[in-house]
Amino acid sequence: IRVVLVLTFLVTGQATAQPIALDGTTGGWLNPWALVSPAKKGEVGHPAVAYHFLDAGPIVGNVSAPSVALGFNGNCEVGYTHYFIDGPTPVLSTDLDQASAKWNFLSAKGDRPAVSLGAIRRWSSTRDLGTTDLYVVATRIFGLDGGVALLANGGLRSTKAAIFGIAGEAANRKALPFGTLALV
Repeated sequence: IRVVLVLTFLVTGQATAQPIALDGTTGGWLNPWALVSPAKKGEVGHPAVAYHFLDAGPIVGNVSAPSVALGFNGNCEVGYTHYFIDGPTPVLSTDLDQASAKWNFLSAKGDRPAVSLGAIRRWSSTRDLGTTDLYVVATRIFGLDGGVALLANGGLRSTKAAIFGIAGEAANRKALPFGTLALV
């Protein structure tokens, strides 16, 4: 299967797709998933708190991101992340806030993936910038041998974000596909 993936990439050339981004309230540099923080129907769950640090080298700099997400009603999630971005240029050096909301309208069951609608709003208190993304995403987890699982994730995002929202809005809004495959 690896050979097929490599050959597919080489034959198709450059793909026009949504890049991995500063998304997922408790995730750094990940595409959003359809899964939500756990909570029972009619109740608010426990907060999911995370901290991510990324040393992206001398070109991009360092990204530090504390975040919190809260599930409620068994199928909804809201979250907040503050990114401290210490880059080598003024464009890549800023603080960035991000609020997100997600509604899981189709739960995973059997072979059916979870499907969610979501929104991500980014803004900065240190610079005049702000972007809003809207997305639909499907996520499916496949159990593999040895206690390992394969996470397959894909969706469509409507965005005007330039450089993950750090540089503000682009001229036009585009609907771009995104996807992730990961061993868990």
